Amino acid sequence: MAQEPRAEETRAEEPHFGEIRRMLGDLPDIDRDAASAAGHAALPGTGRLATLARFLAGWQGRAAPQLNHPRLTLFAASHGAAAALGLDPVAASEASVKRFLDGETPLNRLAESLDSDLRIYELSVELASGDFTQGPALEEADCARAMTYGMIAVEPGIDVLALASISAESQLPAAALATLLLGGMAADWCGPSTDPARLALIDKAVSLHAGTRADPLEALRCLGGLDIAAMAGAILACRFARTPVLIDGIEGLAAALVMRALEPTVIQHCLLAHASADPLAAALGRALGFEPLLDLGISTGDGVASATALSVLRAACACQIAADQRN
Repeated sequence: MAQEPRAEETRAEEPHFGEIRRMLGDLPDIDRDAASAAGHAALPGTGRLATLARFLAGWQGRAAPQLNHPRLTLFAASHGAAAALGLDPVAASEASVKRFLDGETPLNRLAESLDSDLRIYELSVELASGDFTQGPALEEADCARAMTYGMIAVEPGIDVLALASISAESQLPAAALATLLLGGMAADWCGPSTDPARLALIDKAVSLHAGTRADPLEALRCLGGLDIAAMAGAILACRFARTPVLIDGIEGLAAALVMRALEPTVIQHCLLAHASADPLAAALGRALGFEPLLDLGISTGDGVASATALSVLRAACACQIAADQRN
């Protein structure tokens, strides 16, 4: 597994939100000819595999979609709001990163079996974001830099980019963004069985930053984290690279929510890996209108479901190859 340069080591020209907003006005569309060609060649009876083949063909821009070079990406950051709960977000996130770098997780084994790239992107893990109940979680420059850093994951030749996070306490920013941008209270998104202190913390932050509801990038800056910002940048870069995105977990869903709030069509190239057993992830997936590829009761959000879903996408490509050979 490759460990990418840390975000603080890639400080070339620092963009601000103006550049992100400009990009949203020039989004490439799906290649309808490629999608149509794949659809015409589809084998009868292959059901959703044929639909997925058309999806991949359209966004990859080739009538014969392929999955020879998928990339599994893990983003890691530390969320300062967790300190208000008596937790140490830095220590927890650093321990999580170490497990993956040491190859001690199911995802490490899955990546090997799938012959897939596995990359980890650390975003100032040793320095937690601000406590969003007291002020903004991030400065604009840091948030915009994280979005740009997320774009690094989108390299030429990648067939599908799978997004996941290994940050500790990501429920806090993800639930806060859902509550602010979609309405309701934290309990509506996290479920009533969630610790009341955690729910109160999220609701307090949403109330403090309620004025950012009309500007999703400001909402991301004030309530989100560097990992969510990086995933948002990766989603945007994938759209321009015509690279389909596979989302796994609350952080990627929160990033997709922010991007959709900015521009409703910007996440059309995204798929949801699984119907999570986590209440927040399940609620976000429904709110975003995703139809999950799998429903295996997985709730980790650390890429295991995405890795498993890659096998479904490979099956879709195999069916398309068989269809092309028949025709």
